[in-house]
Amino acid sequence: MNNKKLIFLLISIQFTHIVDFMLIIPLGPLMIKVWSISVKEYGFIVTIYTISAFVSSLLLVSVIDKFSRKNCLIGIYSLFILALIVSLFSKNYQFFLVTRLFIGAFGGIVAPVIFTTISDISASKHRGTAIGTLGMSFPLSSVIGVPIGIILANKFHWKISFLFVIIIALINLYLIFKFLPKLDEHVSQAKKISLKKIFKNNLEKKSIKALSLSFLLIFSGFSVIPFISPYLVFNVGIIEQQLALVYFFGGFFTIFSSKITGHLVDRFQAIRIFISFATISILPILLITNLPETSIYVAVLSTVLFMTIMSSRFIAALTMITKTTNKNFSASFFMINSSLQQLSITFASILSNYIIYTDQNDRLYNYNYVGIISISITACAIFVGILLNKDLKN
Repeated sequence: MNNKKLIFLLISIQFTHIVDFMLIIPLGPLMIKVWSISVKEYGFIVTIYTISAFVSSLLLVSVIDKFSRKNCLIGIYSLFILALIVSLFSKNYQFFLVTRLFIGAFGGIVAPVIFTTISDISASKHRGTAIGTLGMSFPLSSVIGVPIGIILANKFHWKISFLFVIIIALINLYLIFKFLPKLDEHVSQAKKISLKKIFKNNLEKKSIKALSLSFLLIFSGFSVIPFISPYLVFNVGIIEQQLALVYFFGGFFTIFSSKITGHLVDRFQAIRIFISFATISILPILLITNLPETSIYVAVLSTVLFMTIMSSRFIAALTMITKTTNKNFSASFFMINSSLQQLSITFASILSNYIIYTDQNDRLYNYNYVGIISISITACAIFVGILLNKDLKN
């Protein structure tokens, strides 16, 4: 299987764990009603996933580079699928919460293995295009995965949505076994490296800036993202069935923007593209967190702007981040990065949960303040991105 086909296999793998995570957001209003839980209790479903992923990422830092990329992916992905299957037996909120703990422990660390793999198979000068192509997994999740999941949940049961993810994941697992190369050139060297050296390499000046940039961007995005669906339903006034349209169009346009951004990053400097999109992202953040009662068309347009621009700024930043890694430490670096991202999502959702409150009709208040915090963190990310770019030049 050539590199292009391998990248599309990685997109499909990424698609499943993103759809699993993203489905929780649009299914929020449905779960709140089905289990008679509060918005804050719903927020714990997101938080417990990220905390679990954070812990498992840290635990794997010392050993992840001692195995081939293929074996790592098979082991982690198989356990992710198993945890998803167990979640189908959930009869109440508490059981489902426990299954999300295990899904987070394995699904939450699929991404760093994928990013390590794509770093191994793509040349540095084409890294932006490769990451931009891989970035299509997020919009494809929004265009295909989430809308289908919402339709299945509304027409049948929320469990059918996750069954849909499981079926695709099982096909992916077969393809990993059959076609993914071992990618084990790093193993012999990695086995000689101590845990102390792993952390020393991954926590040098340049790496800390790269990790900080990732942390800030995720914090900025996920302070807003988990509450978009409840806000659109309970404040803006769209009906739950229309959420499929919101995610479809948001993802549809992000497919094209991801590819274009990847090419722009390779043609121009990644830092320029990052600063441009990070600055422009202030507009959709303000828009989505201050949206009044309006039509479905305005809600869709606002979400399209938010998803395309947030995705583009992350692709540009991730291209810079991947260039800081040493091949012998790349998986451990991405595991540390993943753990910090999960920690960032956890802190962001806890902070948003604390700031936002609801009335008896589940209408959200103070979402606009969350938007202001997100913009402030974006400004910090731009500053860190500039510092990281200086290090990369040197």
